[in-house]
Amino acid sequence: MLLKYLLLLCVLVSGDVKVFAESDLYTYEEQQCLLNGGICVESRQCPYKNRLHTQEVVCNSGSVCCDSIPPSPICRRNGGECITTDGCRSGLAVDRATDCEDGQKCCILVQ
Repeated sequence: MLLKYLLLLCVLVSGDVKVFAESDLYTYEEQQCLLNGGICVESRQCPYKNRLHTQEVVCNSGSVCCDSIPPSPICRRNGGECITTDGCRSGLAVDRATDCEDGQKCCILVQ
């Protein structure tokens, strides 16, 4: 019991209490990029015209703040899932995804 109080006292004195929130999943730089409408990606994945060029928006080394998610041939990277062709509503198919099997298409997941 004394150990619990001692530990609590140490935490209170040191101020090292950490409450995890969604913002803890990103670095400060990534948060700034997200707040400006972008996403940090590898520089080779974002065309120059799609890069957000502001002083306060700087991603980690080797990354840039891009105003859109780079196109990918992988369905899941586009926010979709491979399902049967007739199971995907009109307008939700991702044509650039090429990793689905025959008889399937990449369909954006919506709630």
